Amino acid sequence: MTDKTDNMARIKREIKKRMEVVCEENRWVVAVAMMPPKTTTLHIEK
Repeated sequence: MTDKTDNMARIKREIKKRMEVVCEENRWVVAVAMMPPKTTTLHIEK
């Protein structure tokens, strides 16, 4: 169970890091929410 949690946390950080680089150029804010096992939500706001 811990391995899955660690893996999800790593994936969440990677998604957010990649999106922040793109969004910050245009002054957007990004947030990622993961609800296992099937749902990941990406929130982008101006």
